[in-house]
Amino acid sequence: LRPEQQSKARSFFKGASQLIGGSSQRAQIAQALNEKVASARTFLHQSAMTGGRFDTLERGESSSATTAIKPTANQAAQSTFNSFHEWAKQAEAMQNPSRMDIYKIYKQDAPHSHPMSDEQQEEFL
Repeated sequence: LRPEQQSKARSFFKGASQLIGGSSQRAQIAQALNEKVASARTFLHQSAMTGGRFDTLERGESSSATTAIKPTANQAAQSTFNSFHEWAKQAEAMQNPSRMDIYKIYKQDAPHSHPMSDEQQEEFL
């Protein structure tokens, strides 16, 4: 069993043996409280260990709880910004562009797209 599963298994079997053994309700409550305190100490100790999740984050690496920002993400964001900027320049060059005129500018870069109704746009967002 993994370490986090061991404490669960231990508490399960202790609880089962108490039920079978017929210990008092007071003893069961005391046992449950002692196990909670012990598990809290174990969690604090594990997170303070070198090589734990927080140590990994401090070194700037990715962990299961976070996603590292990769250089390719910055390139994709810059490419998207450049596309928006280019479309905005084309729209500004038009005299009073309508929504359909602006859509046609976008359609040049994405020929397989179809316009959405206002309801579809709201649902999508």
